[in-house]
Amino acid sequence: MNKLAKEGVTPDNNAAVPLMQALGPEMVPLNQRDYFFQELGMEIPSSEGDYLILKDDFVRRLGEASESPPNDFDDMLETAIGRGWSVDEFPDLSEWIDKNEKPLETLSEGLKRDHFYLPVVRPSNSEIGDLLDANMAIPAATRSITILLTARATRSLQQGQVDNTLADLLTCHRLSTLIANRQDTISFMIGGAQNAIVFQAEEFLLNSSIATAAQLDRYHRDCKSLTPFPTVIECVNEGERYALLESVIRVTKNAYALGKAEQQDDSYLVPSTLDVNAVLRRANRYVDETVAALELEQYAEQIKEVEQLEYDILAAAAEVRTGDWRGYLDRGYANRVYGNLLLSNLLFSPDMLITAEGRVRSRQQLLSIGLALEIHRLQEGTFPETLDIISPRLPEEGLEDYFTGSPLVYKPAGKGYLLYGRGENQQDDEGRSFDDKPTPDQPYQGDDIVLKVEMSESFVDKK
Repeated sequence: MNKLAKEGVTPDNNAAVPLMQALGPEMVPLNQRDYFFQELGMEIPSSEGDYLILKDDFVRRLGEASESPPNDFDDMLETAIGRGWSVDEFPDLSEWIDKNEKPLETLSEGLKRDHFYLPVVRPSNSEIGDLLDANMAIPAATRSITILLTARATRSLQQGQVDNTLADLLTCHRLSTLIANRQDTISFMIGGAQNAIVFQAEEFLLNSSIATAAQLDRYHRDCKSLTPFPTVIECVNEGERYALLESVIRVTKNAYALGKAEQQDDSYLVPSTLDVNAVLRRANRYVDETVAALELEQYAEQIKEVEQLEYDILAAAAEVRTGDWRGYLDRGYANRVYGNLLLSNLLFSPDMLITAEGRVRSRQQLLSIGLALEIHRLQEGTFPETLDIISPRLPEEGLEDYFTGSPLVYKPAGKGYLLYGRGENQQDDEGRSFDDKPTPDQPYQGDDIVLKVEMSESFVDKK
């Protein structure tokens, strides 16, 4: 997997090199550093350096330097990534950004490189391998970087520095797609979560109305030129397939080695007649069937098929969970029964991945339309009455929502509009999203993916 992932990669074109130069060596366990940095073709960074201070470390330092720890730092961040703010309003947040200026400069410039390779599999002296123990600290750390850059972007926008704002948001998109393209479930979900964070700042950008049509058009083209966010099929067909196969190997090898007397979970006991290769083929077949389900056109069809696959395996496993059947099964039956039983304990969640991809695609679509709407307003003086007027600007996105194929809902109103598509519940929640708190009139949380623009008078007047 490492060999495939680093095909065509050199230290000069690998964006992971400046990422590690910004993060420093501490993100990699000491016993893995030689191999890890050798794979990247770079020297191990010094233990002392001007490295990124991630959120948790900064909050800890604030607490050590103050008698009253900043318990509201997360609330402050949640506010700042969705609207403009000033140094006077959030001095601690501004300090965090300023202390990271140098490593952020290294990172922002370095992420413009064409390739991204972090070792997927770590070295191991065991026969089993260490795919499942691959270092996830680095992908997890990129979420903190995204929050940092997004907060800096909204501060810059409050100061009228549109180009700086767009540069930081574009860097966030680069980072999220590069991480997601590692094609394991955790990295895929982290990339999707980062996309959601950036979208909040982009919604504020459109509400501020201070960017020019040329700036918005360039930003749209720059976003389109980035490495595409991966599909669920890519994630499942490669990363999840290999992870599932290694899980099967680990469990069967460990169970054989430990013996029945030492096993704590009966689900993992291995019948003596078992052919492990047959179980591996069953696992491969499950992934193939999942990929076939993901190739269906509609979200509802995909969900229905993957849930049926999961149900079939769980139902087959449930039939053999009782009774001492392991000592006298013939080989074929043992392979079939144990294959289903083992898979029932190791199933991943393709429905979760499908939904995550759908929300990313939906936000990308709404952003493209929102940029086109703002460019139209700047050129024509008002938002259009219908989306059909701007559809020539959107040949790729279309105007149907991802989850149902229904037309997106667009409601212009005064100096803004409401634009949304249905979410995973596939119902029209009238523009209510996860972020909307329940009210007496609307007691249920919404599920729509929403872009809401209500242009700020203060920004309009300033412009």
